[in-house]
Parts: sequence; structure tokens; C-alpha cells
Amino acid sequence: MATYTRKQIQDFYIRTCRDSGFKMSFSEAAHFAGKLLQLTALEIAATFPSIDVMKEIAAGTHKICNSSKQGN
Repeated sequence: MATYTRKQIQDFYIRTCRDSGFKMSFSEAAHFAGKLLQLTALEIAATFPSIDVMKEIAAGTHKICNSSKQGN
């Protein structure tokens, strides 16, 4: 099983939300990202400071969604 850093998991969740056009709910995005990384949605959520941050990212309203630094 691959091991991922906290940042890699967060970046993958953010990318999932961005690629969906910010149309997935936070739980759908966490579940989808988790399936691809072979993690649970709870393991994805554990890398974020709160569910509210995940909701903001999923909606595209969090400042990281517009960051030019996020360009994997």
C-alpha cells in the first residue's frame, strides 16, 4: 500500500473538487478521492483542519481554490 503525505492527500482532494467543477459535495469528493488513493473518506477528512474547510473547498469558495500555487 502506498503511503501519502498530508499535503499529497489534501492536494488530491482539492484537485478532485476542482476537476469536478466544484459540483460534488464534500463527502462525495472525499469518498471519490479516497477510493482512488485506497483510503477512506474519513482518512481524507482527517488531513483537514475541519469539515467546514472541506465544504468550502468543495464549493470552490476557499482561498486555496484560486491559488496559483496549486497547479499539480
